Amino acid sequence: MEQLEATPAPRPAFEPSIVAIYASDDAADFAVRALRDAGMDMKRLSLVAKDFRTDESVGGVSRVSVSRALVGGALLVVPRIGPLRVLGPLVGWIVGALEDATGGGAADVFGAALAKAAVPDESVVKYELALQAGRFLVLAPGTVVTIVRARRVLDSTKPSGLISHGSPAG
Repeated sequence: MEQLEATPAPRPAFEPSIVAIYASDDAADFAVRALRDAGMDMKRLSLVAKDFRTDESVGGVSRVSVSRALVGGALLVVPRIGPLRVLGPLVGWIVGALEDATGGGAADVFGAALAKAAVPDESVVKYELALQAGRFLVLAPGTVVTIVRARRVLDSTKPSGLISHGSPAG
């Protein structure tokens, strides 16, 4: 009798996510620490801003240690937004979108990267405007259960905006 092997379910082209908007680097840093303290997978979180400090201590916790807990970092110049400091997996998504861009497609590179986190075009515009205005984004992708948990944590940090994408959590 022939044995059949179980085939893993295909991974979706995108996964649900939640994005929080903060007015200051202190607030964004606090949110990242709150997610870490709640047991969120730091390798999955992204932080993006026009600029943020990474060499100071706030409340006895070094920003450098929080930033280093996020995997990957880059200073990128993104069309329509300008220079961005990006930490976490969003770096790879942006680089991948740049590599995939052909001709004039580079203008939508930020949107293409965020599409991997189920972010629709109308929200991409909102996030671009927030970044241009000096705001800070914290992005957490994951399962619906993870997004619900992250929403509770992020909501307690009082973001100026908190939006779930691709899940019933929002």
